[in-house]
Amino acid sequence: MKKVVSTKTGKTSVKKKVVLAEVIAPMEKAPIGKRIASIVGWLLWIAAAFLLSNIIVAIMLLILQHYQLLDIKKLDTTTSFAVTAVMYVLMLVIVLWLPLWWLGRKKVIASEAEQPEKKPIEPQKTRREKIRYILDAVGLSRRPKLTDISYFFADLPVYYLVNIVASSVATYILGSEIMNQEQSLGFSKTGNAWWQLVIIFIALVVIAPLFEEMIMRGFLFKKIRKNVPFIVTAVVVSLLFALAHGQVNAGIMTFTLSMFCCWIREKTGAIWGGIFLHAVNNFVAFAILFLSNH
Repeated sequence: MKKVVSTKTGKTSVKKKVVLAEVIAPMEKAPIGKRIASIVGWLLWIAAAFLLSNIIVAIMLLILQHYQLLDIKKLDTTTSFAVTAVMYVLMLVIVLWLPLWWLGRKKVIASEAEQPEKKPIEPQKTRREKIRYILDAVGLSRRPKLTDISYFFADLPVYYLVNIVASSVATYILGSEIMNQEQSLGFSKTGNAWWQLVIIFIALVVIAPLFEEMIMRGFLFKKIRKNVPFIVTAVVVSLLFALAHGQVNAGIMTFTLSMFCCWIREKTGAIWGGIFLHAVNNFVAFAILFLSNH
């Protein structure tokens, strides 16, 4: 902040001056040990939610196979889509459930302590508060704005340029054999009818970007950003996102994607621009892997 005295009116006003320290500083100042513990805790919580959602889906598939309702080794497009959707929804529910429950518990305790005889909050009001909390927690507290679109279009060519350079350097260092490994997406890349391509498109270009951005750049980014500078937050979130893809070549590309999505999240305060960028990235992959073979 900087005080400025007007030569015309003689009045003193406060002028905001954005400096690098304000941009890179953590949002909340707390003891370093507490901040590190918070970061580690949220990372473990995301990892646990990912693992638990996979275990639940695996158990469901084994049960269906036991009753001969499907063959796990030969999942059709519709079943693969259902598995993908259920896994994302489960993970989001698990990620948000405990924080939401804990927030509600704290509010109830505080309310009872301050006004023990106060009438209970109306269920409808409580539901609205929960919905607002969820939308804010995942970076969707507002509707898309022109700012989101402008950042998306501005970052799109830069992202692909950086991605090409990163992939070229990685290929030179690691070799083409590693960088050209085929990524398993859970869908057959050949022999798909038009309706199957539509299902695959929805899974890869709509569902995956939306849920991954809500969990990683929405929920996790916000939790970590409160404790450390932006660059540390972006690197930590992007590393976890890359590791979740389970392959070196996919990890390098998704790390780059995540860094750009984190930057858009930081600048706009929402994940809309990141969703657009993520969706375009997945659409290009969808077109190369599926449409080129159709």
